[in-house]
Amino acid sequence: MFSRYAMSLILLVFGLIGLLNTAAEAQQTPQPDLQQMQRQIEQLQHEVQRLRPLEQEVATLRATNEETWLTERRAEEVKALIREVLSDADTRASLADGGMTAGHNGKTFYLASEDGNYLMKIGGRFQIRYIYTDAPGAGTSPAAEADENESGFQLRRVWLHFIGHIGDPKLKYAVWGGFSRSTGNFQIWDAYLSYDFDEHFSIRAGQTKVPFMHEEQISSRFQMAVERANYNEFFTADYSQGVMVEGTYDHFGWKAMVHDGREGANVDWSADSTDVGLAGRVEFMPFGKWAQFKDFVAWSDDPAGLLFGAAIDYELGEGGADSTQNYTSLLGWTADASLEVHPFSLYASVVGRHVQGVDNVAGKSSVDQFGTELMAAVFIIPDKFDVFGRFEWIDHDHVNEIVGDPGVNLLPTGLVDDVKVFTVGGNWYFHRHDAKLTVDVVWAPDGLRRGESGGGTVTSNANNDGQIAVRAQMQVLF
Repeated sequence: MFSRYAMSLILLVFGLIGLLNTAAEAQQTPQPDLQQMQRQIEQLQHEVQRLRPLEQEVATLRATNEETWLTERRAEEVKALIREVLSDADTRASLADGGMTAGHNGKTFYLASEDGNYLMKIGGRFQIRYIYTDAPGAGTSPAAEADENESGFQLRRVWLHFIGHIGDPKLKYAVWGGFSRSTGNFQIWDAYLSYDFDEHFSIRAGQTKVPFMHEEQISSRFQMAVERANYNEFFTADYSQGVMVEGTYDHFGWKAMVHDGREGANVDWSADSTDVGLAGRVEFMPFGKWAQFKDFVAWSDDPAGLLFGAAIDYELGEGGADSTQNYTSLLGWTADASLEVHPFSLYASVVGRHVQGVDNVAGKSSVDQFGTELMAAVFIIPDKFDVFGRFEWIDHDHVNEIVGDPGVNLLPTGLVDDVKVFTVGGNWYFHRHDAKLTVDVVWAPDGLRRGESGGGTVTSNANNDGQIAVRAQMQVLF
């Protein structure tokens, strides 16, 4: 093809040379041959017309050769991008047609109506642990002594939640549930409806935490240590079903609840542990902000804060011939204080309960149990790395536990009745609580009268030998 172009260009050059020669001869010749000149001009015009299409082809080939970025691969990438943009536009148009918005607000994913009257926030938590426990006295009694060394991994919590409002931002709902660490079955925890009468007062009905222990009120995703204290697990009222009213003001807050009994999650109405349960909690905050007391951490952007709390829980045991309860009444009380001044945080709590009618425990018609907890933490690297220490003390009053089942028994003779537990550890915050690594060591010098498998400890009633648990947890919230 290029030889044709070359030949055409040569002919054009020779034609121009011939034209110039003819013009020179015309100047030298007094009487030019006009007919010959006309023929040459026509010939040149013909050559020019013939070369114009060839010139366009050359320009096209040059553009093709120079713009090499438009390869087939790049063309496919462009096409794919166009398809993606069109698909996204179709999706947005569909959402817009339905009056819906969706996205991530920096904390959680959400779906919402365009007018804001309907909202669903979707999130969850993932906690994976490694646990090593050395418990020479493991077992419920000397005759049932268990393996003293255990280690392994645990999916402590794999939870999902759905929270939002329906028709009106004041009418709210919440569903929190997780997969069992032992069976994988899904279980509901929080499940309730609530209504905000105004910015201070609201009512809630369904399954939720009984307003009693402060440490229990703080979510598992915002704890300082790998797990809540054994002290908390022993005395907590945990979840129950009922109706709760609450009020929150600038420096004062309160909650009151009618419920079906402590540790009453997912229990049907005919199988609850009490005839009636009544719980109430009050809090006073001289300075600070309420949001900062949703965890135990003194972040650098939190103001100095101080919070005092107190609560009471009364339960009238289930009556009737079909009752499986081991008490006729239970009265629990607690008081606590939290101080946060960056980089330091302090927490202290005391608790007690009187249980009447422990009729399946030989020689005891009532039980009085007490406990206390102290915890302190300090940031070594602001908002990135902290260390903490925790002390617990529990006086069992010679009984292993009090729960809503007939599992209460006298402790074996010779066992230490009041146990002490020490915990030390630290947190590395990759993205505050959303992504953090926690490592701690738990030491019970005289063992534990009631262990918590979820916390990596075991019941060690075979003897008074000490127990040590080493725990490491990675947490991700989404």
